[in-house]
Amino acid sequence: MTTLSTWCFDRLDGAMRAEQELAALSQLGRLSVEDACLVFWPRTAQAPQMRAAGNVVQGRPLGSSFWGLLHGLTFAAPLLGCADSGPRCLAEVGVDTELIERLRANLRRGSSALLTITGRPVPPELVARLGGGRSAGPALQRQLSPRHEENLHRVFGS
Repeated sequence: MTTLSTWCFDRLDGAMRAEQELAALSQLGRLSVEDACLVFWPRTAQAPQMRAAGNVVQGRPLGSSFWGLLHGLTFAAPLLGCADSGPRCLAEVGVDTELIERLRANLRRGSSALLTITGRPVPPELVARLGGGRSAGPALQRQLSPRHEENLHRVFGS
């Protein structure tokens, strides 16, 4: 079952280190990554920045539209006074309020996050390995229903 996972790190380089670990696990065949994104918030920046983690993707990437919408609803929507519309807007693709609130709460200047979509849930030992002891909290995983997965690829698939 397709799984959306997030790891938040209290350091700017945390997501990059986790991405390297994810690439190694992916090459060993321990994890099939359909898509991934990194979010960084440099101390001097007014807002977080996002980039695709293309070097680990093996499946059907969604492209930047999904990650951009999630990023905008998480960080820009509160500034525009429409923070409550985010969870409703993405509910049909399996993104819930808890995920958005966790990203808002844990991403601050000097921190980072790794978000992945995998073909199956990430096993607990790999969750811990990707967290690497630098995590700003436990990883959050959401198993997407077949309907959520279908909607995700129908709307955001490339």
